[in-house]
Formats: sequence, structure tokens, C-alpha cells
Amino acid sequence: MTVVYQPAVPAITSPTAEICTGGTVTLTTNGSPAIQWYKNNVLISGATATTYVVTQGADYTVITKN
Repeated sequence: MTVVYQPAVPAITSPTAEICTGGTVTLTTNGSPAIQWYKNNVLISGATATTYVVTQGADYTVITKN
């Protein structure tokens, strides 16, 4: 028998919210073990945890590698 590991497709979850001046929104992903967050398609240095705290409106992406 061959067992093939199929990792879950990473997804970003967050509350629906607007970010006001001085406010934050926490984004969460189910991806692992290697995670990298991007803002407007630019790598965010050091953003490698399952959560990322957003302080500015933008397009956020997460990429995971097994």
C-alpha cells in the first residue's frame, strides 16, 4: 500500500473589517509547515507564522511549502 500525503490547501481567514488609523486585523492561515506572507505580491520579511497582524489595507497572500 502507498500512502500519499495531501496537505490542506492553504486559506486565509480573518474577520471582515476595515482598518482604521491605528487599528489592526489579524490574518490566519491553516497552511504549514513553511509559511511566507506577501503584501501586494512583495515578500514580507520575517512574516513566517500562521498569523500576521495587518496595519494597512492591501492585497495579502500566503504561500506554504511542505
